[in-house]
Amino acid sequence: MKRTGYRLPLSFILISTVLLLASCEEQDRIGDAFIGGEIINPKTSNVFIFRDGEAIDTLLLDDSDKFGLKLNDISTGMYSFMHGNEYQLAVIEPGDSVYLRVNTVDFDQSLVYMGIGAKKNNFLVQLFLEMEQESKSMFDTSKIDPAAFVKYIDSLETEKKQRLNNFIKQNKQSEVFSNLVNAGIKYNYGAMREAYPFRHFTTLNKQALDQLPPNYFDFREGLDYNDSSLAHFHHYYNFLFPHFNTLALQKLVEKQPDLPVNQQTRDFYLTKLGLMDSQISHPVIKNNILKYTTKSLLSNTVDSEQQEDILQFFYNHSKSDEDKAYMANWYASISKIKSGQRFPEIEIVDPKGNTLNIHELFDKATVCTFWSTESKSHFENSHERLNYLRRTFDNINFISINTDYQKEDEWRSFLRAPNVVSGTEFRFRDPEAAKKMLALYNVNKVMLIDKNGNVKQANANLFSRKFNLNLNKLQ
Repeated sequence: MKRTGYRLPLSFILISTVLLLASCEEQDRIGDAFIGGEIINPKTSNVFIFRDGEAIDTLLLDDSDKFGLKLNDISTGMYSFMHGNEYQLAVIEPGDSVYLRVNTVDFDQSLVYMGIGAKKNNFLVQLFLEMEQESKSMFDTSKIDPAAFVKYIDSLETEKKQRLNNFIKQNKQSEVFSNLVNAGIKYNYGAMREAYPFRHFTTLNKQALDQLPPNYFDFREGLDYNDSSLAHFHHYYNFLFPHFNTLALQKLVEKQPDLPVNQQTRDFYLTKLGLMDSQISHPVIKNNILKYTTKSLLSNTVDSEQQEDILQFFYNHSKSDEDKAYMANWYASISKIKSGQRFPEIEIVDPKGNTLNIHELFDKATVCTFWSTESKSHFENSHERLNYLRRTFDNINFISINTDYQKEDEWRSFLRAPNVVSGTEFRFRDPEAAKKMLALYNVNKVMLIDKNGNVKQANANLFSRKFNLNLNKLQ
């Protein structure tokens, strides 16, 4: 067992851990506990254990792919473990001995907890998994009218709260557990409500917002932008990002009620960042949300002047020198590939083992997407989306490239999935070199290439409502 002693980067924190939510009485209860488990088909030899945003231990899997950690003198709290790019949560309290078993081929569906303290954690995992699936259906849900949407979301939230209350009545639970799940429910459905106007209305203006029920934003009541207990809670951030989108929309509509609001403008970007800066004072929350909003805006903005304005705002308002240095290096990397430049001469491999230059595929306008076996949900969602786009844009070539290193057998197993289209799947011959040339820091990146092999857009968003408009321009 190796003690790490370092703080995990936020890109991990946002998807891997939540802060302790405990009453003073529970804080006084101290004791030992154990967390361990078995990883079937492990991706790496390590398992990371976290609490309060800190990586407290790095554990090596033994010869049987098992791990274990004794927690000495702890109070009830929220722990998480991470293996590869997958993570899971567990509420651990003194006296617990929680053992998990998971198969990385189907991580979420295969996970099960056993031992003392397992019941509450199996309940937590199942409930959060259901909410994640509901969030993925927002493209269809957002098509219904506002009144029906509110009724539908209210029914989902009420059902989850009732299940939680019934579970707590039948199985006495700590405040940590109750607060955690209640917060997860509240902010999950709050995020869906905040995102709805952008997904439902074609034109964003006062007339559109007036179609929302009068009490539509009542769910914001009691919202605290500086709640230190949520500073590392990913459901909270997943709410805040669309929340400030909507706040910016409302502010601009109030300023210019007769004009439509364009999300792709300097005015919208800086209004959103300004609201984040003025409303949030907690240093961790502010630095986190400014950092990741700035990254998102820079990735989806092709106008160099707008990018400079966004970057300057970040430098002026972030209080973290570490984040500023990170952003400078990151921006320098993504700036290597710009619109109009020729796509790099990268070698790829097809499922038959043939190596070819990627430019051989650019006989017509092309959408280039990426995926990794370490993120099965992204693989499934992106391929489902690509199949829809293929039916709509039959004169555009859609290709998917696997970014993993030396995982050919696992890559081929993924290609047997139902949404995979023959002739569209490839992998990098040299993943490390290719990812450096493309500034490929995450698999969400999408690149649009014209028939001459020139980059038209280096950082597109496959799931954006604007993506279809980008494809119309591309073709």
